[in-house]
Amino acid sequence: MRALYIPALAFLAFSYPATTVLGFFANTPIDQANLVLKLVFAAMFGISLLAALSKGKVRLPWLSKPIMFFFLLYGLRLGYDIFVKGIAPPNVEGSYIAIYFYFLTLLPALSIAVAFQPGDLARLRRVSFYTLFASCVLILLYFLESGASAADFLRAQRLEIRGDGEVAAVLNPITIGITGGLLVAFAIGQLAVRGSLSRSDYSFSFCALALGLVCLLLSGSRGPFVAFIFALLFYFASVVARYHQAGGQSKELASRSFQFLFALGSIIGVYFIIKSGDLLLSIARLAETSALSGERGSEIRNLIYRDAIASFVDSPVLGHSYLAYGQTAYAHNALLEAFLATGLIGGLIFSFSLVAVLKSAWTLATKLLSRDALPWALVTVMLVTLSMVSKTLSQSPDIWLIAVLTLCAAERGASHKALSTSAQKSGNVGRLPMTS
Repeated sequence: MRALYIPALAFLAFSYPATTVLGFFANTPIDQANLVLKLVFAAMFGISLLAALSKGKVRLPWLSKPIMFFFLLYGLRLGYDIFVKGIAPPNVEGSYIAIYFYFLTLLPALSIAVAFQPGDLARLRRVSFYTLFASCVLILLYFLESGASAADFLRAQRLEIRGDGEVAAVLNPITIGITGGLLVAFAIGQLAVRGSLSRSDYSFSFCALALGLVCLLLSGSRGPFVAFIFALLFYFASVVARYHQAGGQSKELASRSFQFLFALGSIIGVYFIIKSGDLLLSIARLAETSALSGERGSEIRNLIYRDAIASFVDSPVLGHSYLAYGQTAYAHNALLEAFLATGLIGGLIFSFSLVAVLKSAWTLATKLLSRDALPWALVTVMLVTLSMVSKTLSQSPDIWLIAVLTLCAAERGASHKALSTSAQKSGNVGRLPMTS
């Protein structure tokens, strides 16, 4: 029962595109179906937390304590703004936002911090990888089967999935792009580390690499693309760090890095030949830079940033609100939102937590390098980067739950590795505690 958080985390973080497309094909109310699934996931996290607590003394990983404390501060701000002051974005129920945060971020984060054990990482990787693969397959299937989506793509220069008569996309380009990018990150993490990958698993991971990259390009969304580039830079930096360490595995990583560059270039080239017209439109959108500040969307984003900063300056100690721009819009930057909502103290705690998350990702990619650890390091870097240009603190559980997972994996993984090394040197391997 303790391990129920594993499928709950994988499905909550990565299954939304799959369940949405399936619901769209089945003509079912998509929002209601996804809401029911989220309630099920919350229940699974709750059961996992209770099961872990029932085993006796529980110790939160030290690295997870600052971010958990920040979540409590942010939760208080959210509750005060919504239930006391009645603040909510247009056309959204404030109570829905609060319940979403409490039961799909705060509760699951506590569950992961309490229930996680180092031996869980392998199962987490497998379930998450296959969930992401299924999501990307269904996104691509929708694109290939639906003439409407293809037309929307050609007009908008990026892929969206819309319901009949809906104003907003059911699946927006950011979600589609980040799903593809995360699948590529998982594939690279599995392929890069020398291990027990069979030939079929090796081939399957390369197929996932190609599939994820196609979804990333089809989305035409700059945020996921930038996040993906940062993850690649992080990966090559970890290769350099490993290369200067003793052992042959660093050389293995270096040689495979060049393979990935060749593979990525080949996939882009083949896709360019097959779908050159569509890809050109997507690349044209991705190539747009800050020179687009004259467009309406960029102008509004800049206004939101300026308003958020001004609101924080007006109330730097306790914070102003979880919303900016006349309390009608999110800040679209997690760090800025943290200072805006919780003031200087909460913002500094959150800043420290982000540094700890990235440092933990580096630990997974270097000191604890394995086929199970490296994918999570790359995924963490992608999601943290994305949180700086999109997403929110209250409505993005995927980012913050994986951040907590990375903190726990780095701290408990390092402790477990040290314990294993000590036991091997002393000949007491059989006395190691169970990790599954």
